[in-house]
Amino acid sequence: MGAWVASTCQVMGAATLALMASMPRAMSTWVLGKGAAWGVEQGSGASASLSCPHLQKLSKLIPKSVVGELKEDSSNVVQLIADAYNSLSSTVELQHSALPPGVSVTYESHCGPGAEEAGPPQAEGGRCSGVHINEQVEFWVTVRAGACLQGTQGFTLRVLGLAEELHVALETSCGCDCGPSLPRAPHCADLGNLTCGVCSCPAGRVGRHCECDAAEQGAAGHGCRVANGTGPACSGRGRCVCGRCECDPHVRGDRCECDDAGCERHSGRLCAGHGQCVCGMCQCEPDYMGSACECSRNTSACKQDGQECSGHGRCMCNHTGMGLGAKGRGQRCGGKGQGSKSGDKGQQAET
Repeated sequence: MGAWVASTCQVMGAATLALMASMPRAMSTWVLGKGAAWGVEQGSGASASLSCPHLQKLSKLIPKSVVGELKEDSSNVVQLIADAYNSLSSTVELQHSALPPGVSVTYESHCGPGAEEAGPPQAEGGRCSGVHINEQVEFWVTVRAGACLQGTQGFTLRVLGLAEELHVALETSCGCDCGPSLPRAPHCADLGNLTCGVCSCPAGRVGRHCECDAAEQGAAGHGCRVANGTGPACSGRGRCVCGRCECDPHVRGDRCECDDAGCERHSGRLCAGHGQCVCGMCQCEPDYMGSACECSRNTSACKQDGQECSGHGRCMCNHTGMGLGAKGRGQRCGGKGQGSKSGDKGQQAET
């Protein structure tokens, strides 16, 4: 993955690098058919014949595995595998090797739409949960040197489960010739003094460039919270900077209250791919409905001889619903049967 070199001047500097990681593509798919089952693990070529209870128990023990039911005529095999692939999620973790003495590292995890945010900066590593296939996550890694290092030293960053590594080489420049202090420097909002590249802010001003009013910022970021003052700053979807919220991608609002990527998913797709996510709610296309736009308004699959469900049921999501009085059965409720007969159970309606 390459190498990255950082230089810091004694304890007054910190270097930050951004890393992007994709979820590992390794996955297992187990498909259950009538009376037997088969399984394939990507890259292994292995197969087995197992019963349903065995596969369900085995799936709980194998990371990145799913179990699905295969119809008797195998007509749903492509859709089954596609749904399993799209819905597969995983956890991406970024960790570092042993650090040189006096060096510290913190992580900020930017997990992207649909994934769980890892929260405030962490020292032990970066973590994103609920990351799907082909989605990218971003880790911001801040490296600080609290003492002068002897020569070039370094450490390694790695994503758990992947062979790739990033080697970070560190050099510290000690005894810097800072030069005279610059009062009311433009770099310090024309308020603070610039000394050795660092702003020394006057009373009442805070921030790296003295850009924030201390009273406005507040210890709890009051301006970044909802009116009742409870809950996380910026709704947990952004950062509070100088009393104002800087929202994460796909999030908007004065307090980041509107998430345009937090809508319900169906088959691994936001709003089932048939709508637009607006402030946490799916706005469906005209031909679809449902909380995740998963239900088609089309009734063509339910009609025979021009009648919907043969006049004995109602069409739900382009599938037949329960026949009226439970007397209709078959794919379009066209057959006749008695719901009280045990032999007809499971055939009265196909949903």
